Formats: sequence, structure tokens, C-alpha cells
Amino acid sequence: MRKFPIYTSLAALWLASCQAPRMAMKPGVDFTGIRSIAVIDQNREEKNAVTDEVVRHLLQNGYRVTVASSPASLRGEDAYLDITVSRFQPDKQYLVPFDPRDNELRDDIILVTPVELSGRNVYPSLGVPGLEESQVFVSNATVSLSAKLMDPQSREALWSHSVTYEGLDLDSAVQGAVESLMKQFPGQPKEEP
Repeated sequence: MRKFPIYTSLAALWLASCQAPRMAMKPGVDFTGIRSIAVIDQNREEKNAVTDEVVRHLLQNGYRVTVASSPASLRGEDAYLDITVSRFQPDKQYLVPFDPRDNELRDDIILVTPVELSGRNVYPSLGVPGLEESQVFVSNATVSLSAKLMDPQSREALWSHSVTYEGLDLDSAVQGAVESLMKQFPGQPKEEP
């Protein structure tokens, strides 16, 4: 029986965790004429990281970008991008006791729920006093986004896309979700004469 390296298994798990994106755009729209975009930021704490990442991607692709609190506060932008964060689940670490003899959950310790660990990083240790044979489990962070590119005059939707992305931590989940979202962003701005 052939054993696969752990990197192959991790890569397969990573690919399986990304859902297929869902996208639609209005036919006949010349997206290359869009040079300035307002990103709507409704001052939600979980959305700030997403807004910042979207602004960075738009700037890297040559757009003039403003951040507005609502479509009513636009000042002549060609379009606005409204992003909804439907899921923003941070990564977590849990401590679970194990019995080394049979590698199953210990039955001599009653644990109603696993103990959640605080801190950004979890490092291997020899054990926790009283729970020497314990293991740390880490859950991935998950971010689900949907975005609409809107015409500011007609309020007509020009493009819509949604994506769910998992990462080892919240930063990588936000970055991966926004990158996946922006890969499907229509057109690039035309060079100004």
C-alpha cells in the first residue's frame, strides 16, 4: 500500500474546503469603462478586514478607490461595490484529554465541552498539569462573502459573486476569500488619455 506524503493530504484537504464560487454579470456591460469604484463600508467590525483587503486588490488592479458609508454618499464614482459578510468564524483551539493506552477519549475525566484555549498560536507542549495526555485540536477559520457591483445612477446590479473560504487562521481566510472573489471581477480599467 502506497502512502501519500502529508503535504499531498493537506493540499487535497485545502482544495476540498474551498467551495465553488457563484457569479453572474449583466450582459452587454462594458466593464473596462469603470475606472473609479466606491467600496461601501458600513462600519461593522468584522467587515473592516474584508473592506481593507478589497480596497488593496482594487488599487493593485489600477482602479481609483474610495470608501463610502452608503450609496447616498457617493461623489461621481463609476460604480460602487457592496460586500456582505454572511459568515465570519475565527479559528479556535481546543484542549481534549486522551487516554494513551487505547487512544480514545478518557473516561475518567468528565468534560462537558472541550476547553477552549486562548492566544493566536498553539505550540506543542509536554502536557497540561492534570491532563498530561491531552491533545490540542484546531478548527479552521471560515469567511463567506457576497458582493454586488452596482451602477450608482440606476442602482442596477452589474455583477454579483459569492464565495466561502476556509483558512488556518482568520487572516488567511479573509485574504483567500477576497482573492477568490476578485479573480472573477470583470474587466480592468481603461488607461486614461
